[in-house]
Amino acid sequence: MFTKKSLPITLALVLLIALGTLGLGYGFWSESLQINGTVSTGNLDVAFVATGPATEYDPGDAATCVFAIDPNGNSMQVTIEGAYPWYECNIPVSVVNNGTVPVNFSGPTAVSLPPWLGLQLASISTTLAPGGTLAFQGSGLSFAVAETAPEGAPAVTFHLEFFAEQVH
Repeated sequence: MFTKKSLPITLALVLLIALGTLGLGYGFWSESLQINGTVSTGNLDVAFVATGPATEYDPGDAATCVFAIDPNGNSMQVTIEGAYPWYECNIPVSVVNNGTVPVNFSGPTAVSLPPWLGLQLASISTTLAPGGTLAFQGSGLSFAVAETAPEGAPAVTFHLEFFAEQVH
């Protein structure tokens, strides 16, 4: 009935039919599920906000203190002119987290601040929740001219840096 040459071909056909039948049965008794998802990331947006005008302790009425916050709120520049020993300038600002993620906030670091003009603010390190505000204690950022200030010093312009990073 079968010859030696037709036996492998017959076995291959039988095996092929068996596998086809198994595949057909699996197809009828299985189902696949799909999961579609969307991921959006948050944004980090921390800004300075002025809470009032600068106030001064200026008994000689000779100095001026002006500050400006850039339109996006990321930097603040301070100019003090005509200062003398014991003159003080207080800048009322807060930092607001306008983003959607909590941030670790630290600082300040004064850039290009002369040594005779002291920043009277302890270093801050805190977590700011989305929508949260950090108001500086007292009158805000306070600067005082030391007794060692040079006479006739030119106007001083400097800026402050704070560091904010996403909470990990």
